[in-house]
Amino acid sequence: MKTALKPVAKRLARQYAYRQSALSATVGWQFRQNPRPIHLLLVSDDRVMTSEQQFAPFERHAAALRKALGLVTRPASIEAALAMSPGDLAGFAAIGLKLGFRTPADEAVAITRQLHDRLAGAGVPLIYFDGDDDSSIQWPGVLAASDLYVKKHAYADRADYGVTRIGKSNLTDYIARSQGFDFSGNEIPTSPAIDPALAERVMVGWNIGLDDKIADLAKRMTDVDLDNRPVDVCGRATAAPDSWIYAFREPVARQLSALEGELNVTVPTARVDQDEYYREMLSSKICVSPFGYGELCWRDFEAVLCGCLVVKPDMSHIETAPNLFVPGETYVPCAWDFSDLADACRRYATDDEARLRIVQNARDALLESLTPGWFVGRVARVLQAAGVIAD
Repeated sequence: MKTALKPVAKRLARQYAYRQSALSATVGWQFRQNPRPIHLLLVSDDRVMTSEQQFAPFERHAAALRKALGLVTRPASIEAALAMSPGDLAGFAAIGLKLGFRTPADEAVAITRQLHDRLAGAGVPLIYFDGDDDSSIQWPGVLAASDLYVKKHAYADRADYGVTRIGKSNLTDYIARSQGFDFSGNEIPTSPAIDPALAERVMVGWNIGLDDKIADLAKRMTDVDLDNRPVDVCGRATAAPDSWIYAFREPVARQLSALEGELNVTVPTARVDQDEYYREMLSSKICVSPFGYGELCWRDFEAVLCGCLVVKPDMSHIETAPNLFVPGETYVPCAWDFSDLADACRRYATDDEARLRIVQNARDALLESLTPGWFVGRVARVLQAAGVIAD
């Protein structure tokens, strides 16, 4: 019974928070404490927690958004949004939409088109927020029905969206071509090329570094000892052998195991609780963070907050924010096949000055991105791109 009531309580709490925020914005505008209020409807199916976290900073920084931009966000379910009249929808400055990656393609496109059609002629943009793990466009039809498409990370060269891929993404395509992995029986056996005109609608908002999990960890990791690290390199890189991501994981364990005796290396395979996981990182100089279903993962940001130098496959093809992937400045890149991983670990395990400089740069960049002002700036960019506020 309690479990069944949780979504209801959550929905009621959000509705109350919206009313309070809207009232504060109106009063603040009257007393010239914030700009004229603008209302953003955030519509989602609330199915996939990791995707929903893309909206989490809106709630965390609600007061700062209201004060700086006059922005008030109102959450709504898919059903509630589709039940609104065109007139009700036109009362918002923009509509933000998010769908879980398990949504059937036809359903995802139909929902997006239905909302877009209701906004036609009202001058209200439809902004799609893609919370997926990888850099691809899962549903080209959703992109086509959106005025703006906000990703957590995207191909730095938007022309890369014009490439037909094997499987769902550039990562599956790489594994298929380099390892011969067969995606023909996959739910998404191939991904079509995206029209260049549509690819121009893609922009980067903010990545998983702003998720609640990372924001909460940052509050705990305020006084981290960066010097006393008995372990040179740690790397958790397990995956089922029949999974396509195994090809991104197995070489890590093999390369690091070869360093045993030369460096103090730990390559754990047993699952541990979260606190033990963080203790591993707090004891290590370097954390190797391979790709998974996407390029980024929580481990990248957890390692930074725990004071590790992140060594990761080359990220030069990616645009993201906060950008903790500046080579030699905030992370150390290695080859996608990890052929140079051992050399990178040797160098930075024995060069404390170089390692600590990169670690501190990455920590500073991540902590800055968790401030209200940083997020306000990213939201302003999205609203400017959507034509909601002036540049």
